[in-house]
Amino acid sequence: EDIGKKNNTEIKIETEEKKINISPKAKKLIKENNINIDDMKNKLKQDIIINEKVVNDYLRENVINNSGYLNQEFYNYLLENYDTDRAFFKLPENEKIQKYRDAGAIIGANVSLAYGAGAIGKKIIIEDNVKISRKTIIKSNELHISENVIFENDCLWQCNKICIAKYSYICAETRVGWGGEWSNESQINIGQFSHIGEQVMLNPSKPIIIGNRVSIGAWTKIYTHQFWQSVLDGYVASHKSVRIEDYAQIGANTVILPDSVIGSGITIGANSLV
Repeated sequence: EDIGKKNNTEIKIETEEKKINISPKAKKLIKENNINIDDMKNKLKQDIIINEKVVNDYLRENVINNSGYLNQEFYNYLLENYDTDRAFFKLPENEKIQKYRDAGAIIGANVSLAYGAGAIGKKIIIEDNVKISRKTIIKSNELHISENVIFENDCLWQCNKICIAKYSYICAETRVGWGGEWSNESQINIGQFSHIGEQVMLNPSKPIIIGNRVSIGAWTKIYTHQFWQSVLDGYVASHKSVRIEDYAQIGANTVILPDSVIGSGITIGANSLV
């Protein structure tokens, strides 16, 4: 009787295993991201086909929050390469993305890292359908780009922490950094469906918070710190964050100074000083 029960158990397990089918693309993603297949199966219902979407959903829910950290050797290599000939960033896309994944970064499906483009960071999470165009470099200790975000050509973003929500669009030649860009308070948060125009300059010494469906016109400059004259002589030094709330529109060539809050739905005309 014991032998019969054991055999029945083995047959039942084998039957259950056959109910789960894994597509070729899903198998590739599982291998690339070193996913524990048994753990993933335990969190799924039976009678399911594991396809590319199922794997990406699993990554978002169970892996992304606790992963994405690059091994130190690869991180040091990226820093050194950026300061020399940048040969790594000129590699073919597939080869470059695979090296990121092998080093621990989370890179989703259908991500494009064009010629000369790449990211440098201790933690890198780039979700599905992100496009980072030619010669765009993003340097951040913690980088999280959600799905369907586009960076156009020749952008250079340097900031301690960068978080960009889905469907945002970053135009060409935008610049981020300067004046405390690596302090703990240096961060940029951009909400979903937002638009950053050509040659916009962001100075995140303190947090810059940009809401959902915000449009920032070309050549706009946003500062979170402002001083030059010595504070010992009585001059004022300002280090304050900037917040732009949902549905705001910033006209081209606007300058926004520290401690500014632009409310929801507000329109700022072109060539304004805030």
